[in-house]
Amino acid sequence: MRERQQRRVMLRWMLLVVLAILPLAGTGVAEASTVSISDGVTFTKDRYSGDAVQISTMDITDPFTEVHVGIPNPLDRLQRTSDHANSYIQPQRQVVSAMNGSFFNTDLLPMYLISYKNRLVNAGIVASGRDQYVNEPIAFGIDRNGEGMIDHYDLDLSFDFNEETYTITSTNKQRSDNSLIMFTPSNPSSTTETNPYGKEVVFEVTEGEEMDLEFGSTIEAEVVGFRDYGTTQSATIPENGFVLSAHGQGLVGLRPLAMGDEIELSVDIDEKWEESSFMLAGGPQLVKDGRVDLSIDPGSSRAREVAPRSAVAVDEDGGEVYFVTVDGRQSHSNGMNLSQFADYIANELGAEAALNMDGGGSTTMAIRQLGKENVVVSNSPSDGQERYVSTILMGVSTAPEGDAENLVITPSHTKKMLKGSSLSFTPHYVMDEYGNPLDFNISELDYDVSGIEGNFNGNTFTAQTTGQGSITATYREAVREFGVEVVDELQSLTVAPSALNVAPGQTEMLQVSATAKDGSEVVTGASSIEWTTKGDIGSIQNGTFEAVNYPAEGEIVASYGNITKRIPVKVGGEASNLHNMETLKFIEGDADSTLSLSEKEFSYEGNYSVKWSYDTADGTAAISFADNYRLSGPVKKLGLRVFGNAQGETLSAVFEDTDGETAEITLTENVNWNGWKYVEATLPESMDLPISIDSLNLSGSQEGHVYLDDVKAIYDMDYKEASYKDTGLSFWAETEVSTLVNQGVISGYPDGTFKPNRPLDRLQAAILLTRALDLDTEDVASPGFSDVPESYRFYDYIAAAYEAGIIQGKQGGEIYDRTGLLTRAEMAVIMQRAFNLESDGESYFSDNNSNSFAYDAIRALAANNITQGFNDGTYRPSEPLTRTEFSVFLYRALQ
Repeated sequence: MRERQQRRVMLRWMLLVVLAILPLAGTGVAEASTVSISDGVTFTKDRYSGDAVQISTMDITDPFTEVHVGIPNPLDRLQRTSDHANSYIQPQRQVVSAMNGSFFNTDLLPMYLISYKNRLVNAGIVASGRDQYVNEPIAFGIDRNGEGMIDHYDLDLSFDFNEETYTITSTNKQRSDNSLIMFTPSNPSSTTETNPYGKEVVFEVTEGEEMDLEFGSTIEAEVVGFRDYGTTQSATIPENGFVLSAHGQGLVGLRPLAMGDEIELSVDIDEKWEESSFMLAGGPQLVKDGRVDLSIDPGSSRAREVAPRSAVAVDEDGGEVYFVTVDGRQSHSNGMNLSQFADYIANELGAEAALNMDGGGSTTMAIRQLGKENVVVSNSPSDGQERYVSTILMGVSTAPEGDAENLVITPSHTKKMLKGSSLSFTPHYVMDEYGNPLDFNISELDYDVSGIEGNFNGNTFTAQTTGQGSITATYREAVREFGVEVVDELQSLTVAPSALNVAPGQTEMLQVSATAKDGSEVVTGASSIEWTTKGDIGSIQNGTFEAVNYPAEGEIVASYGNITKRIPVKVGGEASNLHNMETLKFIEGDADSTLSLSEKEFSYEGNYSVKWSYDTADGTAAISFADNYRLSGPVKKLGLRVFGNAQGETLSAVFEDTDGETAEITLTENVNWNGWKYVEATLPESMDLPISIDSLNLSGSQEGHVYLDDVKAIYDMDYKEASYKDTGLSFWAETEVSTLVNQGVISGYPDGTFKPNRPLDRLQAAILLTRALDLDTEDVASPGFSDVPESYRFYDYIAAAYEAGIIQGKQGGEIYDRTGLLTRAEMAVIMQRAFNLESDGESYFSDNNSNSFAYDAIRALAANNITQGFNDGTYRPSEPLTRTEFSVFLYRALQ
């Protein structure tokens, strides 16, 4: 006991240190670290053999720390672990950690035993066979002494009639062969909902008694109804009674019963579990007597599977309870088999006993954020999100609200300050002496300054004198103190960036740093510096520069005392952003247009683009721009990114000059591509500056949508952009890729990338060749592939390529294998068929085997200058073909 109390004191001091350094986002817990999240509860993130392990430790000898079970109500209700835990919170019952509980069935009901406050909630089952998770009756719970326990149990659920005792198989579950099931008012349905191939007897408890399944109790009940074999209508469960439903051998005890007969229902548990707070059965047992001891066959498939895992464990005297989870099925953590999991718990954690809980995608650990009331997920569920589960286990603080003890407030820096500069404080939260969060009314936060002079504006202190001093923050009983040193002489001054290249009208905040005479760093507020500009470049105030709305050059001058820094400034350049399409402000659609922000995956720059849904059946749909969208300065072109849908519309822009003259310039005559493409329009030289963009117009004859992003003004006629973010103008295949994009043959991905090195699959090959060769996709004959039904989105492309004799099936024509990767050899054969290529008899490559199915096709590609192979004289026919390689081959063949 003394050792545990000393450790808790140590962790309390650890908390004071960790609170000042841990990030506040997420759980606030760094990897491979332990923190105290309340008095009596710690949380650990660990790495073991490359796997991510999370442990929540509850010291239930602490007077205010308990472990509770979360039971679904109704029993078939599934909730996310964090939601279930947070709904449980109330004063003096604060959940600080939670983990998913035991298994549940396909009917959503718990599979195994649950008791609560010495009462049976769910009898559950025990499976047969050593290859099953729960093949022995073992439970975790809190016993009558308030200690954690993992042990076998012996449930007695039966009824007596005519001096005979009959065992009840389970409660509130679907009746199986030769079973006797008791349906109670806790059943999710008011009827038994069983099939007609059994018998059911309805009982009401004797007047004066209650339907209370307390361990050690008996209930007198009277037969009030029957549902005979073959009756389709289910029996109704009385509000103060139950139904016994039997099949096969389970019928033995029901056959003698007649209307009005009385039975005695008994429910009991073995002595060690009597008066327990709760019991939650699971399995298999992982650790017993401090050693690995699996109650499942370690060689079974369930035990050998490497997967996410969850378990509950206890120490030798039951004073500490551990929730343990392991992430799995992810790149950062593969997971563990049951032997590995047990080994970690026994030999690394040092637990005396451990019981497996539901794992896989159900594996969830949630802890309370420091200073927050609710728990949040702290592990990485393998489904990518929390799974809905049945039961949960919770670490609970029952402490009353205590005095404020831990005030968490962080300064913007801890360095020397320049006189006149500022130091800001960010209040985060305050916790009481038990580690529980308190309501934080920041208006009650007081600051006191000693040793120096200055003033506070809210949470920001501005120094007015030099010297060393301190700032004390006080919230009720909690106090934090910070040392401060203020100077007024500098050795050096640095301004970042050291040069500016900004767009017209752009605002840029400059950052200032400095060193004191002793060489130490000094925090220098921009307001302490004298700022001026040279040249007609814009204005600057307190370090914030606002550029003019046209190209210009000059400099910014920053001065303090006898130190001066000059920052060259260039406004304009080749291009500048006009509208980033991150907002719907300043643009408006006409009656034939609907504008919305895109899904995040359809963004070329930033987080969003604008989705333009249109109907051009009447001719034209338009987006208008606000009046202040002027293209200041000597603008040459307008450029933007368009995510097309290959519907063939014409996209144009309407401009208006200072004299009110308008001009409509075509950006593209044919939106014939899918994915992102850069388009631009050249402004007429005859238009007088400044020029405003009035609208973007789409003309056609159908409904559809496109995405718009990155609208920019261009000042250099030679300005160019790469086709995609991950290629670039110097990309070795830029010409080939951009040509195929312009022809609507190939496209990139919604995020603006081309993924040039991604292998090409057989589906993509069929689509690209069908587009490149302009194959007829109307009324094509069925190729008969079992994996390409006519309802499939790209059925027409595959059928067209097959009908043209370009691509064949696999397995004797049974399947097409849409996701199969295309090798360089297969590509050669396909290209030879598509373009009727002939070889010249030369053998060009050292690895082109004459016995290969692609031998002549590879020679034909080389003979027609479609491929040159690799520098070592090889062709590498078995390697997967990349998107870039196919684009180059296709481009050359089309030439």
